[in-house]
Amino acid sequence: VFGKAFQEVVSESQSWYSQAAAIVEETLFALRTVVSLGGERREITRYSGAVRKAQQAARRNEYKIAVGMGWVESVFALCTAGALYLGMTFLYNGEMNDSTGKVWTGGDVLIVFFLVLTAGFLIGQVEPMVKVVNEGRVAMARFLKVYKATSEIEAVGPDTRKKVTTFESFEFRS
Repeated sequence: VFGKAFQEVVSESQSWYSQAAAIVEETLFALRTVVSLGGERREITRYSGAVRKAQQAARRNEYKIAVGMGWVESVFALCTAGALYLGMTFLYNGEMNDSTGKVWTGGDVLIVFFLVLTAGFLIGQVEPMVKVVNEGRVAMARFLKVYKATSEIEAVGPDTRKKVTTFESFEFRS
């Protein structure tokens, strides 16, 4: 969610900067005309206005990014505190670790904490891989549809090619 919001912020800023760049490009390509008509001031004013809008958009977006990052960091801090508090209660109450059959130790708590922390950071990288797998499934389905389809072109003569047979085992001899 935060990544998509960040992309929107960047695209909004880039759109204003691209408008300013378009003004510069237009002015430079028609430089003789602009100078001959005395339009330098007007073009500078147009460019300054576009840059000012880009700066205002950047300031608005700074606040959005700051609030988003503050939220992410506060959730991270709260989750860290909650996990360590839960681990501390396991230690102080002598709770049994179901996976080892022994009482929880400080090392067990830290191992679980860092495993969950690492998984939390990596969970965002799962989506692109799922998309790739789905694209592969679609491509394979299309291939199998073509592969299993009967040919609409009639054969002129009988198929005289040798059939390829499978073999069960093989061995290397030196």
